Amino acid sequence: MWSKDQKECYLKLTLAVYKVTDLFPEREELRQQIRASANKVLADLIWANPHLQLEEICSQIELLENLFDQAKEKGLADPRNFAVLTREYKNVLNYVQNSHISENQADLFSAGKTVEKFLRQPKPIKKSKSRKEKVLEIVNKKERVKVK
Repeated sequence: MWSKDQKECYLKLTLAVYKVTDLFPEREELRQQIRASANKVLADLIWANPHLQLEEICSQIELLENLFDQAKEKGLADPRNFAVLTREYKNVLNYVQNSHISENQADLFSAGKTVEKFLRQPKPIKKSKSRKEKVLEIVNKKERVKVK
């Protein structure tokens, strides 16, 4: 789940969307569409489990970017506003995707580590052999040897 600071950042981004769309005419369709989409992203990020709803968050952010492009083409606000909002939503998207990947990799890594540990259980070596003899025995059994 996200930290309090992250949630606050997402809320501020949504408020920025509202400030920019306040510049639109009140009856402009894009005003409500952009706000609804921004609200959906905010809800998915804050109240739901973002790792389970990654696809939904991605599609909503993509929709927002398309709506920003439409509003920019109509000249509803300064294009720099849309550039900043688009950049910030892309940052959110990258962060969410990387968090999702990192979490999955951590699960895979811990599972893989357990399996690897099991497969690499040390075989009992006779204590009477010297270290050199053990190394030579391993080298003779395998074509390649890595030193860790």
